[in-house]
Amino acid sequence: MNKRLWMLPENECCSEQLVASAARHVKLALEYLNHKTSVERKHTILSEIAKLRTERDALLNEAVCTDKNKN
Repeated sequence: MNKRLWMLPENECCSEQLVASAARHVKLALEYLNHKTSVERKHTILSEIAKLRTERDALLNEAVCTDKNKN
């Protein structure tokens, strides 16, 4: 994933979505680590994080492909 981040073009919309996704991921991770979080909620959090990762990968792939097509 790190290589794709370096190749990411200066796309303001994409950047905002990536930052929002990362912020949500961090909040979910902190909630997951809280000892008071129920097992059921932890399962839900894992699903939400998996979805965020998929969305992130799609954004990065789209941005890299779009940038390559411009050249």
